[in-house]
Amino acid sequence: MLGPVPATGRFGLTETDPDEVGRLILAGWDEFLDVVGDPSTDLSRPSRLAGWSGKDLLIHLGAWDDAPGLASVLASARDGVFEPAPAPDAANKALVAAHRDASLGEVLQSLELSRQRIEDFFAGPELATYATTLSRSSVGRCRCCPCCTPARTNSPSTQSISLPAARRSRPRSCWTAGSQPCST
Repeated sequence: MLGPVPATGRFGLTETDPDEVGRLILAGWDEFLDVVGDPSTDLSRPSRLAGWSGKDLLIHLGAWDDAPGLASVLASARDGVFEPAPAPDAANKALVAAHRDASLGEVLQSLELSRQRIEDFFAGPELATYATTLSRSSVGRCRCCPCCTPARTNSPSTQSISLPAARRSRPRSCWTAGSQPCST
């Protein structure tokens, strides 16, 4: 186990006070839950994703026993392991298929639990360490080029990570979803 790898350089939200980030994220979740929980919101309508309803979209944002979500990201940050995350489209499709028959109440409950886990993280002791620690992600930085991929050295006397200088000035095109090639 290599352990946590602190982010260096500029990394978007890591430059913002974690307490403020938590307040903003939770406020966004609260507003989102108000909208999706409103009886006038028709979640049975088709979404822009072919074959998915509004309810289906909500399923992949919820906390389910078969979807590690935040726990998986935190485990990656704790361990300093950046193995590729599962392809998000395939994982979302499998999750939605597994929970498509859930009642709307169960889906809303899974969203509340997801929001609660996020609140617990921001209120807990791990925030100070892991709010600015690198972790694996299925979205965000691509994993195809040296400006986005940390180089690890792991010898008996040292375990370290070398973040290329190019990362600090990488072009916007490097911020692609999943492992799609970037244009650098």
